[in-house]
Amino acid sequence: MKNYQFAAGFVTLYLLVFTILTQAQNTPVNLLMIMFLLAPFLVIWMVVMVLKYAVYNGKELEEDEIL
Repeated sequence: MKNYQFAAGFVTLYLLVFTILTQAQNTPVNLLMIMFLLAPFLVIWMVVMVLKYAVYNGKELEEDEIL
């Protein structure tokens, strides 16, 4: 799947739902544990998708350039 925008949106929504569920009462602890354990893999997947398929149209950095 080459759609990095889907990956970014999905992971953002996933982490938002996880954050809301941690504050909600009567949320099963097993569900929160599974979501917590999956989160790093989803973030890594999102980063790989963005680095691999996103297009950068900004100014290229040069080694001699001082900011």
